[in-house]
Amino acid sequence: MMSPTLKPRQVNFEDAWSKLLETIRGVISLNRLSFVKQETWNDRFTDIYQIVVAQPEPQGEKLYEHVKLFLQNHVDNLYSEVCRCGEEASLLAAYHRFWVEYRLGATYLDTLFRHLNTNVIRNQKTTEADLHFGMGQSLGLDLSNHMMEIGELCLDTWRRCMVEPLKHVLTKLLLQQIEQDRRGSPVQQTVLHDVIHSLVDVEEYNKNNQLKLYASIFEQPLLDATESFYSCEAEQLLSRHNCSQFMEKVLLRLDEEKLRAHKFVHPSSFVAVMAAFQRATIERHLQLLEAESAAMVDKEERIDLSHLYRLLKPIPEPLKRLVSLMEDHIRQRAVKAVQSVAGEQAAQQFVETVLELHSHYVTLISGVFDGDQLCAQGIRH
Repeated sequence: MMSPTLKPRQVNFEDAWSKLLETIRGVISLNRLSFVKQETWNDRFTDIYQIVVAQPEPQGEKLYEHVKLFLQNHVDNLYSEVCRCGEEASLLAAYHRFWVEYRLGATYLDTLFRHLNTNVIRNQKTTEADLHFGMGQSLGLDLSNHMMEIGELCLDTWRRCMVEPLKHVLTKLLLQQIEQDRRGSPVQQTVLHDVIHSLVDVEEYNKNNQLKLYASIFEQPLLDATESFYSCEAEQLLSRHNCSQFMEKVLLRLDEEKLRAHKFVHPSSFVAVMAAFQRATIERHLQLLEAESAAMVDKEERIDLSHLYRLLKPIPEPLKRLVSLMEDHIRQRAVKAVQSVAGEQAAQQFVETVLELHSHYVTLISGVFDGDQLCAQGIRH
């Protein structure tokens, strides 16, 4: 026999919504706006169920529209609070504080509305195929208003009402913080990381292209700023230091930028950030580096060659030219050494000379070129 609390019955929607609204306010704000007792939390599952199965007319869709409107008004209010900070770093802190609260609250709210999600929204929302292949348009569906599960709706509302209006300010402030970190000034690392990643997390329901928002708002400006910053710095370094010192300082910056990229930006951007750094500091100065490489090889300057190898490793053609220089150098040294062999012990001296050369250059290539197989070809010539 069905429990009396689960049996469909007539529901006064406005009364039921009034009670539910206070709970929603508390859940989405993690009790900041309204405290939700455990007993109240449990009761609201039943209230939502009764609204969804109400007689004579189920009111699940009406409930969905009320929740949608509440979320929009709630995020609009948070947006106003964030904007009061102006275009200062404190805006990022306010955004971060509200995002962390809202993101967790949205997870709880999705749980609270699981009956609505399961029995109303999943039965009526536009399918993934409709959205991806455009079938919904041929069926006359308005894809801009398709129903979303409550957790998805929360994230979509944040994107529309918070991120989109703030996107230019957010990008500007995030890039300022990253530049500060590059210059050695302190930054709020957790805030910086979480705000950047919120641009991805807010679209986690977008299974086809979760990175679209992040890429359009933040990634390209980040790459442009990275290349611009290091182009200026590379010019300054070259005006103050010789080639050997320049390579050493660029490698230090490379290690710092790798750590920074891992620490702050989304993993999908790592390769692109490193490529921007490489263009600014290495590719634009290849003429200088390659002009100095011949002397480094001739003198077998191991530290400089090791630094040059690390800088050129991601760039195939310049690396091949460095390898070619090494091959020619080893060949010339070998020929000169063998030609010097003479006398009664020539055969023994020849063997000893070859072994000595082999040992010398195996050690050189292993230490300088990290055992790189392409560079090791020079040994075999």
